[in-house]
Amino acid sequence: MQSIQRSVMVLKPDSAAHMSLKNQAVLKLQSTPNGLAVDLSAASLPIQNVGLYLFDADGTDHFAGDIMEGLLQTTLPDISLQSVTDAAVISCDTLVFYLKSTGSNWTDIVARFKFAHSTPPPAPRMTGQAEKDLSSQSDDTFNELEKEKQNETIEKKEEASSNNSHGCDTCPHVIRQDKINPFPTSFPNSEWVKISYPGPAGWWHYISGKIRSGDTIIAKVLGVPGEYGMAPPIWLEGFGTYMRCVTPDAGGYWLMFQDAETGEVLDMGLSPHGE
Repeated sequence: MQSIQRSVMVLKPDSAAHMSLKNQAVLKLQSTPNGLAVDLSAASLPIQNVGLYLFDADGTDHFAGDIMEGLLQTTLPDISLQSVTDAAVISCDTLVFYLKSTGSNWTDIVARFKFAHSTPPPAPRMTGQAEKDLSSQSDDTFNELEKEKQNETIEKKEEASSNNSHGCDTCPHVIRQDKINPFPTSFPNSEWVKISYPGPAGWWHYISGKIRSGDTIIAKVLGVPGEYGMAPPIWLEGFGTYMRCVTPDAGGYWLMFQDAETGEVLDMGLSPHGE
C-alpha cells in the first residue's frame, strides 16, 4: 500500500512591509493520482484579488489559483509535491507579496517573480525622419539580408547557439546576455550584465551587477530601467535608488543592492533621487 504524501506550510506576513497584516494562512498539499491537491485556508485575509503561487527550488513560480473569500481548493496535474519548496499569497494587480512561507531567503525569489510578471514598458516608437529613413532603407536591404540568412554556415549557427553572452539573434524566445558598463564613474570596480528577454510588447531587459572592493565582491545589484520619480513603482519594492546611466539602453535604472553573502538589502548611502 502506497503511503500518503502530504505537506503543511504556514504562510505569514512580511512584518517589515505589512505591519498591520496580522493574519496567516495554512496551506495543505497532498499527492493524489490526479496531481497535487491544494487546500489553502486564510479566512481572515482582508485583501481582494490575490492568488496563490507555488515555487520550485530554483525559484520558478507556478500559479495555483485565485483565492476567493480566503479559500482555495484545487488540483494541479503538472506539479509534484517534492518540487514545491515555497509558497506565497501575492496581489494579482500590484505583485505585492502579502503572505510567504517561512525558512527561505525571499529577496531573490521576489525580484525574479516581479521581473517575470511585471508589464515591460513599450518599446520606443520611431517617428518623423527616423521612421522615414528606416522605411527607405528596408526595401534596399531586404534581399541582401535574405541572402545572408540563406548563406549562413552550420559552424556559425553552432557558435551562435553556444555563445551564452549574446544568445541566438534568430531565436525569438532565447534570453540574451551582454556585458555593459552603465555606471563607470559611480562604480569603477564593477561588472555588469544586461539580460534581455521577449515580452508582449517587444524585448525588455534588466541589469545585474557585482561591485568589488579589491578582489572581494561586496554587493550584488539588480536594476530595472525606468524614469525617475519620488518613489519607485509599487512593484519594485526594495529598489530604493535611482541612478542615471551612460548606456543607450535606458535613461536610468532603479537599483536594489544586496549583501554578496547574506542577500540582505543594503543601503549604499547613494542619493535616491538620481543626482
